[in-house]
Amino acid sequence: MLDIIVTETNRYAEQTLTRTPQRRLSRTRNWEPTSKEDMWLFFGVLILQGIVHKPQQRWYWSTNRLLETPIFRKVMSEYKFSLIMKFLHFTNNDKFDPNTHPAPKLKKMWEIPGFACKFPESIHCSRRELDTRADSVGSSTSRRNEHGLA
Repeated sequence: MLDIIVTETNRYAEQTLTRTPQRRLSRTRNWEPTSKEDMWLFFGVLILQGIVHKPQQRWYWSTNRLLETPIFRKVMSEYKFSLIMKFLHFTNNDKFDPNTHPAPKLKKMWEIPGFACKFPESIHCSRRELDTRADSVGSSTSRRNEHGLA
């Protein structure tokens, strides 16, 4: 499932950048194709933002002593996060036909639930994969064991 999101996000970014003129100082000029690892970190940051609430997106990366939450800067730069958020995509726009699509209003998310229903085992990952991902963002197995999360 994540492979689809990475592929479609990169495709949408490419489509947008080739079809739309970019301003000279636009952030989008520095777009680099995202990877599966980037997407895992991106979704991890989104989940963390649901736990740590701030009124403005950019405040998650603030270095102001009163506002800062350093984990966000350690996991992913605000710049990269905002570019992925801008181009995040789940389906190929070029293949969409409103006359033949079974649910045109759901076109942007259509492939994700269908994929999950067809291949439920693909949305699960092994305990070893979870440990590896957690370690890559600064957690340790010993800390998880300490809190009864093993």
